[in-house]
Amino acid sequence: MTSPRKPKLFSVQVGAEGAHVTLYVRRENGPYWLRWHVPATGSRKKHWAYKALKHTDLNIAMATARQIAAALLSSTLAEARGRATVADVLAIYAADVAAHQKGDGPKECKRRAALWTAFLDGARFVDTIDFPTIDRFVRERRAGRITIPGGKYTLKAEVTNRAIGADIEYLRAALNHATRVTRSSGARLLDRNPIHGYQLPKNKVQNRPVASYDRYLAVVKHADRIDPQRLFRGFMGSLKGWAGVCRRSARYGPLTSI
Repeated sequence: MTSPRKPKLFSVQVGAEGAHVTLYVRRENGPYWLRWHVPATGSRKKHWAYKALKHTDLNIAMATARQIAAALLSSTLAEARGRATVADVLAIYAADVAAHQKGDGPKECKRRAALWTAFLDGARFVDTIDFPTIDRFVRERRAGRITIPGGKYTLKAEVTNRAIGADIEYLRAALNHATRVTRSSGARLLDRNPIHGYQLPKNKVQNRPVASYDRYLAVVKHADRIDPQRLFRGFMGSLKGWAGVCRRSARYGPLTSI
């Protein structure tokens, strides 16, 4: 009598041949795992990489597998052409970093990746990005002239400098990551970050008015007149920085802001 055959465990390949990712389970009803070939780097030979997803949600597992497969394909294409494109850099950063952020991080990263793809064009070589390109992005983003095709993401008509700076910081992080990614030849995917050192736009800091020391003395005098117990004087003296700032004003001249 033959023993019953064990059920075949779930396994599926995602991505193009040569840059595919295998999604599988190690035991029935167990959590999903990912497996893919890592290209040779320098003296290190080609080897398998594994990732435990620690959940049983097939849709999320497939999405993660597609992201890694896209990053592998982008790295392979960049290796073949010898230059990295915007799509290459964003795909690799999404698979290696952005997809593993907590909360709404992955969703926000997808929006910013779509924003930069729409503005720069995914086929553009990243080594052609320069400071004037980012200056133009700041102007058009602030004016609300940038749109993301497909209707999935809608950009606000009015945007703060802080939000624009966050968008630029995302691109800078993706480019920095590309300088740490190694090709099969041992060379870096990107030699340098072309927007390193770019000054991010910032919101203007509103100056807070500070009373002069003479004003402080006048308020204390009035407080003593209406408060014979002089309780309010002690309260004013305990205000953080009040007396010190006013004394500085008396010594070095009136201060109008800090």
